[in-house]
Amino acid sequence: MPEARARAAVSRGQVCLRPIAEPGLVRRHVAAWHKEKYLTASMQRFLALCRDPSR
Repeated sequence: MPEARARAAVSRGQVCLRPIAEPGLVRRHVAAWHKEKYLTASMQRFLALCRDPSR
């Protein structure tokens, strides 16, 4: 559960937070598209940003 959502639920008394011992959880995201479809310039820029968020 995302921390922001958890904090909202905590404020409503629905859940309580507990620390997680290291190593922490890692989220992985996947982008998929049809290999025979055209990628617009906007989509190419978006994918480049996803690959290198420091841009």
